[in-house]
Amino acid sequence: MNRPLIAILIVFLSSVTGVATAAAQDVHQASTSSVAVDKDARIAQLEHQLARQQARLDYLEPKVGFPSPIEKWREYWVAWLLFLIGMAGEGVFFLRFVVQWWASEKHGRTVVPMMFWYLSLIGTFGVLVWAAYCINWVFILAYSLNVFLYVRNLAIARRTQLATQSPGRTI
Repeated sequence: MNRPLIAILIVFLSSVTGVATAAAQDVHQASTSSVAVDKDARIAQLEHQLARQQARLDYLEPKVGFPSPIEKWREYWVAWLLFLIGMAGEGVFFLRFVVQWWASEKHGRTVVPMMFWYLSLIGTFGVLVWAAYCINWVFILAYSLNVFLYVRNLAIARRTQLATQSPGRTI
């Protein structure tokens, strides 16, 4: 490679990357001076520095690539599937109110049937799947805390049910 061309490339790359231009000055001095001090070794060293600078630029440069049609298709359908799971979770979550209303109308007083808590738990998991995909921290925190309440209410209801079935048994 021609020495002045190497000097110009090093000056250009160092100005683009903000790196000190000492290497470019050394090449310029080596190309203009008549002192024969193992110039070939110095040029090889500077070419190596130039290659390292170019590698650094390649690393910093954003990678531009286009996803394949299969990747696009998979991403599209996964997003839709998780959206549908979230919507189904909301539907189940709404259904729990219908179940509670129906049971209250049937008994003529406010009643919270066991199915209400099961539907709450299933609906919460559906919404949590969607919220985790979207990384929506408001939904994740709100619904994940509800899981503990629903499981606890199911455990209390189960304990009460077992106690009423066998009166001599203590839990």
